Amino acid sequence: METDPLIRGDSFQHPPAGVYSVEITPPSESKVLPALEYISLEPGMSYDYHIQCVSDHTAPVLSGIVIGQESGNLMASFVSSEAGTYQVVITKPDNTSATLPWSSFPAGTTAMSNKVILSNAVTGNYKIIIKVRDNYGNESASPEQTFSFFSSTALQLQAAEITATSAQLRWNQYPNSTDFGKYVLYKAGGETATSGTKVREFSSISMVSHLLSGLESGTTYHYLLKVFNKAGQDMGSSQNPAKVTFTTLSNPPVIGNVEITPSSPEVNQPVHITATIDDADSKISGVTVIVTDGNQKNTVLNVKPLVQHFKLDVHYTPLLARKYQVTILATDGSKEVAMEYYFEVSGSSTPEGQEGPSGQEEQVSQEEQVSPEEKAIQEESASPDVRIAGVVMPKTGEINTSVPIEVSFINSSSIAVPRATLFLEGPDGYTQKRVYSLKAGEKRMAKFAWYPKKKGDFQMTIRIEAAGDAVAANNEVTKRIIIQ
Repeated sequence: METDPLIRGDSFQHPPAGVYSVEITPPSESKVLPALEYISLEPGMSYDYHIQCVSDHTAPVLSGIVIGQESGNLMASFVSSEAGTYQVVITKPDNTSATLPWSSFPAGTTAMSNKVILSNAVTGNYKIIIKVRDNYGNESASPEQTFSFFSSTALQLQAAEITATSAQLRWNQYPNSTDFGKYVLYKAGGETATSGTKVREFSSISMVSHLLSGLESGTTYHYLLKVFNKAGQDMGSSQNPAKVTFTTLSNPPVIGNVEITPSSPEVNQPVHITATIDDADSKISGVTVIVTDGNQKNTVLNVKPLVQHFKLDVHYTPLLARKYQVTILATDGSKEVAMEYYFEVSGSSTPEGQEGPSGQEEQVSQEEQVSPEEKAIQEESASPDVRIAGVVMPKTGEINTSVPIEVSFINSSSIAVPRATLFLEGPDGYTQKRVYSLKAGEKRMAKFAWYPKKKGDFQMTIRIEAAGDAVAANNEVTKRIIIQ
């Protein structure tokens, strides 16, 4: 019978002489430890034995507690001083609880190593208590352990300042500086990919941005970011890395080969406007031509060609003798480019059907008022002189990125120039041109956009040609530009 901690054995009546072993096996729920005693018996004697047993009231001791993470899992390692079972109680960042049921240690051991105690953990602080119980029901619990779990999705990888050839990647800083090893950026093959080609490693925890350059315009890219601790272990990003997908801008359409003929039309004389519009990396989604007559805007073309190469060919009939502005707009859906050109209509604005002096009669009348000697002097001092007044162009540029060029030119003479052609000439035979008519003393501004297709040190030549007997002076400028 059990008298914890004293065990009273049964009485023996007339046992044969000898040495007997008495084995004491307590019930499983008892804290009394098993015991084995040996007694000696003599014939004719009666014995009543009292055996003192040892009771186990000591709880196991926990040691070696380590909480960590591996990919998206919360892990725990610990050691118990006695065999038995263990339990883990977890308080999540949202203050809900999760409890692992009592489980046995692996056979022959009292330690757990990298036990997954929670799968698919999220970023935040977790509170963990580990409990152990020996085979006699003695139980102990660890102090509350706090662990800051980090999911790589919290890096919030983003793309900003996206151009046709570049993008700026940014992300949040990893919160645990004591265990930070490195960030690793990868280029992936799709939105669902969890691995890719390594782009760069960042060993500084504060390095939270990277400029991607040399990208293709109008192209979709996928990038991944992972973070590793000092031991090189993936911190929650192996199967669920931070991801970003973005599409570079397409280069805007290029308007070129613009011709406005005649350059100085008469009233009611049709004006022929032609140009080429090209888009190398996407389709031209819209082309609009607007002719502005004072405050009156007239849309003479509005189409959606959805092609990469478009030939513009329209006519417009001016009704008044004045200066007209022609605006050509082209878009590919992401960017719009607009170019402006001018022509001036001469002649009388008298409505059709009403008689008035002809241009020829008016010219004769003027000539009769000037003597031949005076006319010669005027012609000598008033020779047409169209010259380049200034060129504004950056010293460096990027491949496949618009290089803005502004040219100021002036008719410095006292007579009109009906047709002056401004040329932009670059490497590999690249040419753009603009045609203008200039009043006496008029100064104009022309804007060009050059899209270099390769890197290098280039020279751009800007020159102007005027029809007739124009003075060929100050009509060519060469500028150097480095494309990176």
